[in-house]
Amino acid sequence: MMSDEVETRQEYDPDEADVFLDVPVLKLDELKIEAEDLRAHVSLSAEVLSLLRLNVGADVTLGKLELDLKGVDAQALLKVRLDQVAAIIKQVLTTIDQNPRIIEQVVQQATTTAGGAVDRLGGTVERTGEEISGDGHGLSVAGKVSDVAKDLAKKAATRSGGT
Repeated sequence: MMSDEVETRQEYDPDEADVFLDVPVLKLDELKIEAEDLRAHVSLSAEVLSLLRLNVGADVTLGKLELDLKGVDAQALLKVRLDQVAAIIKQVLTTIDQNPRIIEQVVQQATTTAGGAVDRLGGTVERTGEEISGDGHGLSVAGKVSDVAKDLAKKAATRSGGT
């Protein structure tokens, strides 16, 4: 930081906007605007595991724009405050650090979901095998695939601390 620079970080004021556009000086001799289908969306995006998800940015779509400016003199200030976003993410990470069981629960939930999907796959393969007719070879293969799927589900549950 240069010696003549001053730290400008201030306490968060909830009454102050996080995105602020100030145009104190705007002089135009002539302005002509024709716009069709103008849509704007402002958002912020930040994600910590499946515990926190924030979105920020600007997405603007415009079907048609005709702009004719003559004799423009303007001054503008755009302020975007992201301190609160950083503070929220820091708080989530601190909470996770102080409570590691949160991660265990997230992993358990993911493992349970995956194990359930494998069980359903095994049941589907088993039913498909039962519907196969003929020399019985299809039943044998379907039975083996079903056994593998069930074994995978048991291993996933064991790794996550389940039964």
